[in-house]
Amino acid sequence: TEEQRHQRAVEGDLQLIDCEDIKIRDGVRALAEKWRIELQESKKKQSGWTHFQLSELLLKSELDKIEEKVSLYSDKVERDAALLQFREYAYQWY
Repeated sequence: TEEQRHQRAVEGDLQLIDCEDIKIRDGVRALAEKWRIELQESKKKQSGWTHFQLSELLLKSELDKIEEKVSLYSDKVERDAALLQFREYAYQWY
């Protein structure tokens, strides 16, 4: 299913959270923090289980476990800069 593919992609991304390549590591951490912030904001706006799906709850739980590593990117400017650098670096081979 689409949800299973998405979950596998997220798990793959999170495995790079401690990558030795600084650009990849910082990009993945910035992306994880972006997801964490979006889920926090989403939960505030929604109520009940009909809106806040179990998959989002599980993702938030995983992201909260690595909060210490990703919270450096809670500042949107720093997060966006790391994501831009990550995308440019990752797509240089395409």
